[in-house]
Amino acid sequence: MKYLSFENLPEVIGTIAEQVNRIEVSLNEKTPPTETSNKKYNLAEAAAYCGMAESTFRTYVYKRLVAGTK
Repeated sequence: MKYLSFENLPEVIGTIAEQVNRIEVSLNEKTPPTETSNKKYNLAEAAAYCGMAESTFRTYVYKRLVAGTK
């Protein structure tokens, strides 16, 4: 990012707005599954399904942000 000054403030705000719009579009393109099932996933499958690293997913399970069973 460039040095922030009053002269380039509109450009910086425009860049941030573009990035936020790209994030919104990306989030809106992901559609939740239409059917529910009782299928059990192992840690690697669940992390891949959620699009995150296994270590991050393991932390979520440990903090009980995601339900899990042994």
